[in-house]
Formats: sequence, structure tokens, C-alpha cells
Amino acid sequence: MQQAHARQLTNLIHRLEAATSRLEDIASSAHDGPQDARSAAPSIKAPSVNGGAASSAPPAKIEIPEQTIELPETVQAFDTMMNDDLKPFADLCEKVGGLVAEQVSRN
Repeated sequence: MQQAHARQLTNLIHRLEAATSRLEDIASSAHDGPQDARSAAPSIKAPSVNGGAASSAPPAKIEIPEQTIELPETVQAFDTMMNDDLKPFADLCEKVGGLVAEQVSRN
């Protein structure tokens, strides 16, 4: 069972890396403008592990249109639990004050 979770986590990490790479490509092409197919791809310098300097070019700004997305049922249920069950509890703890309020306010 634990191996299945590790495999799922590894797959998720690979997907995130691929998505990040695609977003960097989009940002790079949006920043540099259209390129000739024969020209070299822009170089992106990542910061080195030992604290070396990163690329001096400012990060590209991409405007993403706002979208309305329907949240999955599990997320809606979590939001309901947080707002309907836990928020009143946290509010009461704040009224009690002291250590109780301190413990509830910790993340």
C-alpha cells in the first residue's frame, strides 16, 4: 500500500515538473516574442544549489483570464466543515483566550 502511495507521489512530481517546464517555455516565449524556428531557444538559468547568481532577466508576466471552476465535492465538503463546524469552535476559543486561544491560532 505504501509503495502505491510513493508511486503516485512520484508520478505527481513528474507531472508537476512537466507542467512547470511548459509554463516556463510559455513565459519565455511571451517575454522574448515570437522566435524563428531556426534560432536557438532562450537560455533559462536556474539558481545554483550553492547560492550562485540566477538569470538577470526579470520574470515574464503572464495575464491569465479569470475562470469559474466548479470545485470537486470533497473540496466543497471540506470548506463546509471548516466554515460550519470549525470556525464557530475557533471563535469560541478566541473568546476563552489564554492558552486555548493560542493553541487554536497555531497553524
